[in-house]
Amino acid sequence: IFENLLEDNKDKGTFYTPKEVVHFMCKESLALHAAGQLKPRIAENDLKHIEAFIRQNGIYDVEVIRKHTNTMHGIFTSVKICDPAIGSGAFPMGMVYEILRLKKELFGLSNRTNFNYRMEKLDIIRNSVYGVDIDKGAVDIARLRFWLSLIVDEEEPAPLPNLDYKIMQGDSLKEYFEDI
Repeated sequence: IFENLLEDNKDKGTFYTPKEVVHFMCKESLALHAAGQLKPRIAENDLKHIEAFIRQNGIYDVEVIRKHTNTMHGIFTSVKICDPAIGSGAFPMGMVYEILRLKKELFGLSNRTNFNYRMEKLDIIRNSVYGVDIDKGAVDIARLRFWLSLIVDEEEPAPLPNLDYKIMQGDSLKEYFEDI
C-alpha cells in the first residue's frame, strides 16, 4: 500500500523495486554468498547443486544438499544483510523469507522435527537484517512491515523486537554510525 501511494515521490528520487526483481535479487545474493563461503571447501559439482537449490532454477541432487545441510544452515544463520536505501523494506523482507524458506527446507532434509517458524523468522530479523533510509516515514513503514510479518500467524501479537539500531533513519552515503 505504501509503495503504491507514493507515485508522486519519483521526482524526489524515490523508487520501489517490483516483487519479481526482489525475489530474483534475494535468491541470487544468497546463492553468490553461499558459493563464496563454500567454494574453498567443497567440490565444484556439489556447489552447482547447492546454487540450483538456492535459486530454485534447476535440478539438484537432494543427497548433495543433505550432505551439506549443517554447513549451509550455518551460512544462512550467520549472514548479514544491509540495505542502504531500505524504503519500505521490500529487499530485506524478501531476504527474511528466502532465508526462512531455505532453513525450513534444510531442516526437513536433516530429519529433525518441530521447526519453529516464528522463532526462526524472529531470529533472522534480530540477527541478520539491517537498513538505513533518509525518509523517516519509510523507516517506520519498514519496521511496521517486519512486525506485521511476525504477528500474521499469531493468535496474540507480541511486541516488535527493538529495531532502532538495525533499521535507522540516515543518509547512508554521508553519515557514520559507530565510526563506520
